[in-house]
Amino acid sequence: MTVRVVPMLLVALAAGGCAVPLKLPRQSPPLADMQEPLALAEEPKDETTRRQLPRGGFTGIYVGDARRSLDDLTGEAQGVLVTKVIENSPGDAAGIVAGDLLLWVSQAGESSPPQPLGWPSEWRQAELSAAPGTTLRLGYDRAGVDREARLDVVARIHPPGRHAVKSFREEQRVGVVVRTATEVEARRAGLAPGAGAVIVGLSQRSPWRAAGLQFEDLILAVNGREIADPQVLLEAIRDSGETMTIVFVRDGERRTVEAPLSRRETETKEVSIPLLFSYQKDRGVTETSILMGLFGLKKTSAAWRCTLLWIITFTGGDADRLEEVSS
Repeated sequence: MTVRVVPMLLVALAAGGCAVPLKLPRQSPPLADMQEPLALAEEPKDETTRRQLPRGGFTGIYVGDARRSLDDLTGEAQGVLVTKVIENSPGDAAGIVAGDLLLWVSQAGESSPPQPLGWPSEWRQAELSAAPGTTLRLGYDRAGVDREARLDVVARIHPPGRHAVKSFREEQRVGVVVRTATEVEARRAGLAPGAGAVIVGLSQRSPWRAAGLQFEDLILAVNGREIADPQVLLEAIRDSGETMTIVFVRDGERRTVEAPLSRRETETKEVSIPLLFSYQKDRGVTETSILMGLFGLKKTSAAWRCTLLWIITFTGGDADRLEEVSS
C-alpha cells in the first residue's frame, strides 16, 4: 500500500495554518518618538517656598479622588471622598467621618450658589479662601443619604503636607506626558493645590508642538474648563473633535492657543495565504515568503537577505564606510 505522505502533510499544514488563532494586541504600542527630558523627571525643589505660602483656613478634613478610573469621568462633579478627619478638628465637631462623600460647599450667608465638589483641588481651594472664623456649609452623602453640616474654620498653624506629584500619559491623539503641578506652581498661576497640568513629555510628531506648546508649559484650562486635575485634560483630549482651546502659562505669562488633535497611524503588519504567501512588517523589518520559503526576502533599513530554493542565499546592505564624493 502506497502512503501519500506529501499531500497529507500539505493538507495538515493548510488546516493548521487556518486554525492558528490571531493574537491581536489589546493596547497600542508606546510611541517610539516620545521625548521626556531627564531634567523634568523630578518635581521642582520648591519645598522652602511652599512652606512660606499663605496657609488659609483649617477644617481637619482630608479628601481624595472618588473616581476609580478615567472611565468614571462624566464631566460633572461627583463629590470628593473623605479619607481622614483629624480628632477635635472643625470637621470632627461637625460630624464628618472618613468615607463620607462631600458634594458641595458654600460660605454661610453667601447668596451665590454652592460650589459643587468633584476634585480634591476644589476642596483645598475652599479651605484656602475661608478665613479663620468663617462658617462653611457642607452637603455630603453618607451611605446613600444626602446630609448637610456646618463647621467653623480655624487658623491653620502648620502648612499641609506635600502631595506627591503624579504623571499621566496620553498617546492616542496628542502624544504628551503631563504631571500634576506642585502647590507653588499652581498657586502662582492662580490655581488651587493639585490643579493644573505641566507638560514634561512630547512626541516629536505631536500636533501640540506645531501649535507652539513646549516642555514646562502649565495648562490652566481646556475648552473653557479649568484643569482641576490632570485627568480633566485627558478626558478633554479623548472627547474633543479636531481641535481644542488651551489656556496655559509660560514664564508667568498667560497665553491661549487653538491646538489640533491627531490620531494613531495604521499600517499593514501581516498578510498570509497559508503555504503560498506571507508578509510581515514590524518595527522597520519586513519579511516576505512565497511557497513555504521557496523564495524568501528579509529587509531592514540597513541590510537585506534573499533566499531561493531554501539553499541559495544572497545578502547585502550598508558598508562600514561612506561613499566617496568628488570635491
